Amino acid sequence: MNAAQEHSPEQGKRTEARLPLSRMELQQALARGGCLICSALRRFERRTIHSFLYEGMMSADVRKQFLDTGGFCVVHFDMAIEIERESWPEGGIGLALLAEDLLRVAGRNLQHSTDAREAKPGLRRRRAPSPFRPGLPCMVCDALPAKEAALLETLEDCCDEEPFRSGIEARGMCFHHAELAASTWTAAEHRAWIASLTEAMIAALEADLRQLIRRHDHDNGNGQSGQEDDSVLRSMRFLLGDQRYGVAPKGAR
Repeated sequence: MNAAQEHSPEQGKRTEARLPLSRMELQQALARGGCLICSALRRFERRTIHSFLYEGMMSADVRKQFLDTGGFCVVHFDMAIEIERESWPEGGIGLALLAEDLLRVAGRNLQHSTDAREAKPGLRRRRAPSPFRPGLPCMVCDALPAKEAALLETLEDCCDEEPFRSGIEARGMCFHHAELAASTWTAAEHRAWIASLTEAMIAALEADLRQLIRRHDHDNGNGQSGQEDDSVLRSMRFLLGDQRYGVAPKGAR
């Protein structure tokens, strides 16, 4: 059974709807290096945050959603600070306004919790509000799973084409996304292909790490540098992903 035969009509409809934007994002990620999915997700995060700071926060509904969910998580607040500095070099006040609103919500929540606890005996106690947990859930984090699924689905539809196939073969994918592809892609031949590539990447990294360790062994070391020099960093990027590890590929921003 070939790849086309393994796709159901429903899967075909989903792919057709997602393909144009996701394909373009993956094409752009090819030029940035690293895991294609991680790179595309990082750009999606930055685009989402920039859009929110530029116009989304002016919408009462969107701003309410932001406050109700406790704002961004620490990773995306750091990203938002960076984006605001880049986009408004003379100084932006968007995040200052949002932080002020979040502090107001935090103070109000603290007061409600205290009032509920200190109610006099004999009086019905107020129901304590749900604890305010800044950044939980983060609105950007909430959007990532659906985006990740769309990108993975689109990548399978493109993985037999150039330059996608050679790009994946040259750089591989991070372990997380390779494992997702190997377990969720619909075509058996595609699952086997990405699993084989990932096994080869693991073997190559293990070999480089062994060489690095041997080089530092007094009995075997010769002091010469080689491709194993950055094998620890490459291993961590592979295991954790460019995005999760916080190391953006050159040109990713």
